[in-house]
Amino acid sequence: MEVDPEPHKIHRCRFFKWKPGAITCLAFTEDGTRIAVGRENGDIEIWREWHCELVIPGYGDKGSVYRVLWLPRVSNEEEKGSSAGFPRLFTAGLNGRLVEYDLHSLKPKEGLSSYGGGLWVCEKKG
Repeated sequence: MEVDPEPHKIHRCRFFKWKPGAITCLAFTEDGTRIAVGRENGDIEIWREWHCELVIPGYGDKGSVYRVLWLPRVSNEEEKGSSAGFPRLFTAGLNGRLVEYDLHSLKPKEGLSSYGGGLWVCEKKG
């Protein structure tokens, strides 16, 4: 076995502290093409097949996500260039807020308080 006489040089090496949050909830779109993953650290991930398309970062002390819910877009509320092609995404958690996210800007779009504590369950009516 021959040994390479030239030493290998490392240009740059970086380390980071990756702390993934535990998965707290999952929801498929109605057509089954995407899945939303809610994490304990507040992050929301949108997956398509085995590829993570989007990551919405958690917002500090806003708490973890305990429910994600996809709702279909109604044709007259379609927003040009915003989240075209995606259904609407809502989350709920122990912070007591139901939040809709803009999947284009990756930021909360609208929020509604429960006025009564944390939200564990929310479902589509009808």
